[in-house]
Amino acid sequence: MQHSQRQVGPVTVMTLAGRLVAEDVPALRAMMTAALSLGQRRIVLDLGDLAYLDSAALGELVACQLRASRAGAPLRLAAVEGRLKDLLHVTRLITVFDTHDTVAAAVRAFTERKLPIRL
Repeated sequence: MQHSQRQVGPVTVMTLAGRLVAEDVPALRAMMTAALSLGQRRIVLDLGDLAYLDSAALGELVACQLRASRAGAPLRLAAVEGRLKDLLHVTRLITVFDTHDTVAAAVRAFTERKLPIRL
């Protein structure tokens, strides 16, 4: 797995690329733990260049979601496509994650105010 991290305004964007497998789980866990310990509370995982992930990596994505949620840091997944999107649907994990078509859309979701609907 290749990974990088950048700031887009107040949002931390972590990009994961290549193959995400069991041996990469500690690196992903460390990345998320470091971001949360630094007080980063708006996190997007850009999965657009992720070609493959195994069950251990999928489990770690769920664990990242739980850690972020417990820390009061909403986690969003961006650029979820193809087989990964199918996998999230088949496992019903699509309901666990806040997914967006693009990184820009995921970042925008953090900054848009949601106004109440008045009838």
